[in-house]
Amino acid sequence: MKHGTISGYQHHKCRCTDCCNAKREYEKNRIQKPKFVYPKPLEHGTSNAYTYHGCRCEICKAFMRGYQMGYIKLNKEAALDDLNDVPMLEKRREHGTSEAYSFGCTCDLCLTKGRNEYLAEIAA
Repeated sequence: MKHGTISGYQHHKCRCTDCCNAKREYEKNRIQKPKFVYPKPLEHGTSNAYTYHGCRCEICKAFMRGYQMGYIKLNKEAALDDLNDVPMLEKRREHGTSEAYSFGCTCDLCLTKGRNEYLAEIAA
């Protein structure tokens, strides 16, 4: 082990005068020369600026409005594509059945015939 080094002080636990002075000098230099890393400039008109940095300038708000409208449109289109695969949606229920009545259909046929079937199923 070489005396008068940081390694001697930290790793080998040497507390001789040379190693203590080396550690003291190292800490003094480390504290005197702080390294600041500045953040990148904020790029307006991005979801990152709006969401994470909380920027509410007109450019960022306009971008987010457009993004949300596109997101809503895509979700609506995806939901319409899935209608054919789901058999229990309201569009595919037959009116006048207990099933349609139990899912909240309020047409006259469901309120009369469907309700009677529903009550008969419950009573049975």
